[in-house]
Amino acid sequence: MRSARDGVTIRERQIATMELSDFAIGETFWTHVGAFRCTDVGTRVVVAVKLGPREIGRAEKVDGELRITKRIDDDASWLNGPPYAVEEVVFDENELLGCFRTEAELLGEGEHER
Repeated sequence: MRSARDGVTIRERQIATMELSDFAIGETFWTHVGAFRCTDVGTRVVVAVKLGPREIGRAEKVDGELRITKRIDDDASWLNGPPYAVEEVVFDENELLGCFRTEAELLGEGEHER
């Protein structure tokens, strides 16, 4: 599993970001990287899978030569789990500041102060 800090950017403003108690397994939330589905809620972290299209790589040997092919795909069955066919991302308590309940909150439409 990789950390969500590998690409999550937090905008400097007062908005209604999520707290640990706001997450529920199976529910969708948004970050600046895209939409995620919560797969687990711990005492200090949230684990989730990224929704939407992703790059898929495949390595195979053809005539003794290693060939790597890549494509963009969005197979919904990869989100069936656990275990999941896609990587789960861990969000720690600091990274929750970059999580939003809706895409509108992420974009700052109808901002709420806490």
